[in-house]
Amino acid sequence: MNESQITNAGLGDSEVYARILSGTNFWDFSALTWVNPEVSTCRTFMSETPIDGQNSGYSCNLVPPVGGPWAVEIVRLSTGATIGYDLVWGVSPTPGPITPPVGSMVLTVQDIILAQLRVIGVVDPGETPEASMINDAIQANNIMLDSWSAQRLMIRALTQEGFPLAAGIARYTIGNGQTWNTSKPFAITDAFLRDQYGVDTGIDIYTQDQYNARDDKSIIAGRPKALYYDPGYAQQVNPAGIVSIYPMPDATATYTLFITEQKPLTVFVNPTDTLIIEPAYFRAIKFNGAVEMYHEFRSHNTQIPPDILRAARESMRVIKVMNSTQLLSGLDLPGAKRSVFNIMTGDEVQ
Repeated sequence: MNESQITNAGLGDSEVYARILSGTNFWDFSALTWVNPEVSTCRTFMSETPIDGQNSGYSCNLVPPVGGPWAVEIVRLSTGATIGYDLVWGVSPTPGPITPPVGSMVLTVQDIILAQLRVIGVVDPGETPEASMINDAIQANNIMLDSWSAQRLMIRALTQEGFPLAAGIARYTIGNGQTWNTSKPFAITDAFLRDQYGVDTGIDIYTQDQYNARDDKSIIAGRPKALYYDPGYAQQVNPAGIVSIYPMPDATATYTLFITEQKPLTVFVNPTDTLIIEPAYFRAIKFNGAVEMYHEFRSHNTQIPPDILRAARESMRVIKVMNSTQLLSGLDLPGAKRSVFNIMTGDEVQ
């Protein structure tokens, strides 16, 4: 698992290191156990890669213990100062049987596709379709899932990730293989800064008009106050967005930017791949996937049966209600008891 940090140039390969913590204990990479106090084998030193005359990138590969999430701290050896933070999870090197969360289902991609093909009546129970039909079905499902990824209410949970900021740098590319190496988000919905002391400060998310209206984008003025996210063109060979920071941070402090993102849903790749799916999502994928591919495998003169369309619509509605944010409304009047109501249900919230 790769860890990276941008900080002052010229520190070399024996000054910046990463360590993993659980409470007050440190992970010993040699003894493969938790220890306290920290010993030298709890440190994985980071190699320096120059960026410009003032900044360098420092990186290393960590092998965390199974489980998590565990806290990662990036530390200066000479001063003991913590200059970066992250969270990691450890994965067992010898995968065993998958134990799904309570209320979830474990299915292969082919299980889902067979269920869809049975719904539209092109395979019988127990029948295995040709490989070309399965490949066409995978493509149809991925088109549908990509469409869902752009709809906030189809996303079960948002993703939070942290990335280091460099003094005097305003723009960062984000995407697989980019400066911030992660899948390109559809949107950034929230963000905060964490300084070297572990203090968090919220920052604003600018629209394009708000960011364009700033006439001092090149200013370097301590703690950033806002960011603007440009997701880039809809059609890209290597999908990448750009995060612009305003104002640019100076070198008096070290910041990690944590962003809350709307990420793409996992798409289908191989028929034998295993997926863990909540029942509500399985029903939605089953019936909406059947609608998506109906006329690929049935005559275009054949109408989609109403019961399939109804199941597809109802399953989508269930997911959107499940993923909607509870809206609360309150009213303050002099001398009156303060009450807060859920405006979706009309119920008083205690």
